Amino acid sequence: MVVGAMTDPKGDRSKSPAEQADPDQYVHVVDRQPDGVVIRGAKLHMTGAVNSHEILVMPTTAMDKRSKDYAIVCAIPIDASGVTM
Repeated sequence: MVVGAMTDPKGDRSKSPAEQADPDQYVHVVDRQPDGVVIRGAKLHMTGAVNSHEILVMPTTAMDKRSKDYAIVCAIPIDASGVTM
C-alpha cells in the first residue's frame, strides 16, 4: 500500500521553495551520497499513511533552477529512519 504525499506546508506562498525562511516547508535534498540522497522537510494531509507501506513524495509546485533540490520524487518506506508522523 502506498500513500501519496503531495501537499507542502508552503510557508510564504509568495516565495519559491528555495526562498522560504524555513527550508523545511518543502521536502528537499540535503545530502547526496553514493547510495542515494538524504531528504528533509514536511508534507501534509497523508490520509491512510499509518496503514501504508511506503510514502510516495511528490512536489506540489513548479520549480525553477534555484529550487532544484526541491524537485524530487521518491518512495520512502513508512518505517524508514527519521520518518515522523
